[in-house]
Amino acid sequence: METWKKTLLLGSPLFVSYILVIAEMWRESIYSTTYMVTVTLVLLLTWIATIFTIYNSLENEKQEQEKKKLLVQLADN
Repeated sequence: METWKKTLLLGSPLFVSYILVIAEMWRESIYSTTYMVTVTLVLLLTWIATIFTIYNSLENEKQEQEKKKLLVQLADN
């Protein structure tokens, strides 16, 4: 659960910036609705992909630290 908290904390600024871009785009309404829906979906999917990338990176880092701890324990024995 701690990894998810870190992931969301790291991904929050990106999410906020995407929401601001989407809100401004919809407020201006100078683009076609199809274009705005497409851009909105692409930005949200990009954010979701980024979140999973950050999560996987943090999990891999955690696993590497656990491996190092086990190797140190084995070396001490």
